[in-house]
Order: sequence, then structure tokens, then C-alpha cells
Amino acid sequence: MSDQLLQMQDRLQEERQKLARRLKQIDDDLVSLVRVINLMHSQRTESTQSQLDLIKGKTSSNRFAKLTFRESVSQMLYENPGKFWVPKEIASELLRGGFKTRAKKFGPTVRTMLHGMRVDGSISATETETGWLYGSPIEKKERLRDSTGKKLVAARRN
Repeated sequence: MSDQLLQMQDRLQEERQKLARRLKQIDDDLVSLVRVINLMHSQRTESTQSQLDLIKGKTSSNRFAKLTFRESVSQMLYENPGKFWVPKEIASELLRGGFKTRAKKFGPTVRTMLHGMRVDGSISATETETGWLYGSPIEKKERLRDSTGKKLVAARRN
């Protein structure tokens, strides 16, 4: 009788551990979902500058002027950890940062390039009902470098 009770106790403890792991996974999923919902809500309320104004030369800096598309996007996402961006915001920020392009329709070009970066794992992406949100999967110790090997930003400190 005591052996049966011990076996039952072991089974219940194992089941409890499985449920605790599942509960942690659900909690993590809920945190991610709340983050995406908050981001989508904040994007609806923010006003965005038109792409035409940006193309006409209204830039706030030239920080992306000498970088490739991948370097520019990586640096921008790295500088904003935890923030997810829609492609239109990325395009606007790149142009505002002085990114040079000859594309007549920069928005679709950005979406295509982001798709490639998502597929090869350069950036993280979350699919929503309205499209993709992009963020940075950069590890804490990793550092960004441009095509010449020059360090772009310092390692993230946590």
C-alpha cells in the first residue's frame, strides 16, 4: 500500500512539473502578445511623417548615409531593443537617418529586403493580422560592424 502511495506521489509530482513548465510557456506567450498589442495600439495613435517629405530631403541626421541596408536596419533595431517596427516605420526612419536610395518606391523595396533578413535570421519577426513586425535578435555580447570592420555601436549591457 505504501509503495502505491509513493508511486502516486511521484506521478503527481511529475505531472505538477510538466504543468509548471507549460504555465511558464503560457505566461511567456501572454507577455509577447501584450507587447504586440501595445505596439499595434501605439502605432495607430502615432502620426507619421509622409515618405514624400523625407525623400525631398527632410532628414534629421546622416547616421545611415554610408551604411548598407542591412547595416542600417541592424543598427536601428539594435539601438531600440524590445521595440518592434512595421516596414513603413523602418523605411521612414532609414530615410530620416540619411539612408541613400535610388528606389522609386522605397516602401516595397524595404519590405522585400526585410523579408530576406527575416528568412536568413538576421532579424526577428512576428506575424500579426495586419502584417509583419520586425525586431532585433542580437545577442548581448555581439557587436555590429560595418563593411570595413568598424564598430558601429557598443555591446548591449543588461
